Amino acid sequence: MKFNVDLYASPPSDTNKQKYTNTYNMLRNFITEQSSTFNDEDISVYLQGSYANSTHINADSDVDIVVECNSIWRRDISKLLPFEKEKYLSAVSTSELTLSDFRQQIYNQLVGRFGATYGNKSIKIEGNSYRMNVDIIPCFQYRKYESLEKYSAGIVSIDKTGESFYSYPKSHIKSCEIKNKNTSGNYKALVRAYKRLIPKFDSSLCLTSYRIENLIYNIHDSSLIGELNNVFSESLNLLCNNKYSNRELTCADQISKISLSSYDQQVISLLREDVQ
Repeated sequence: MKFNVDLYASPPSDTNKQKYTNTYNMLRNFITEQSSTFNDEDISVYLQGSYANSTHINADSDVDIVVECNSIWRRDISKLLPFEKEKYLSAVSTSELTLSDFRQQIYNQLVGRFGATYGNKSIKIEGNSYRMNVDIIPCFQYRKYESLEKYSAGIVSIDKTGESFYSYPKSHIKSCEIKNKNTSGNYKALVRAYKRLIPKFDSSLCLTSYRIENLIYNIHDSSLIGELNNVFSESLNLLCNNKYSNRELTCADQISKISLSSYDQQVISLLREDVQ
C-alpha cells in the first residue's frame, strides 16, 4: 500500500473541533432561549451529520443542527391492526401548527441575528472567523408504528417545495457508535480515511459522508478488526466485490435502505487502484 492510512484516519485538529463546538453551542443556546416564542411547543436542539457522528474532517465546512418539535408528530400507522388504528386515532388530536409554519418561525428567529437564508432542505447560516457554516433542519417528530406500544422515532422535514423527507438521525448515531466500539475505533477511522482519500486522487469524485458511513456499516465487524492498513485494504476489496451490489443494504439507522450503486463501486475501485 502506498499510503499509511493512519495519516488520513485521524480526527480533526483541536482548533477545528473547538470551532465546531462553539458554533453548535451558540446556535443551541440562542434557539433554546427563543423557544418560548414557538407557540410554547416542546423543542429540542441537537446535532446530526458527520460532526455528531465523529466522522468529520477538516474539509467539512458545516454543522448540521436539528430543531425538533417533539409535541407534534407525523406518523405511519400502516402496520397497525384495524382495531389498533381506531384506538390510536381516537386518542390523538390534530395540531394547527404546520411544518411549514414551524420552519418559518425558526427562520424568523434566525434571520435578524445571523442573516439566515433558505436552502433547499435547510435554513443556512454563513460562517465567519469564529463559527462554521450551519445547516439547520426544522422538523417534527416522526413515528413509524409497529404496534400501539412500539414505534421507531425519527424526524420529518420539508424542502422549499413542501416535499417531506424522513430520517432517523438518533438511531443512526447510536448504531454507528456501537459499531465503532465493536471494531476498536476502526469503523469511524475508515470513514474519515475514505472521505480524505477519495478527493485526494480525483477531485471530481465524491461520496457523501452519510453514504460512506452506511456502506462501511454493512461490512461485518469481524472484517473491521485489526491493523488499520489491513482493514482498509479489506474494506475496499469487499465493497468492490459483487456480494454487495444490486441488493438492498440496511442503513445504520436499522430502518432505511440503500444499494451499492455502479457509481459507488466505480469510485471505490479507483480508490483501490490508487492505494494498492
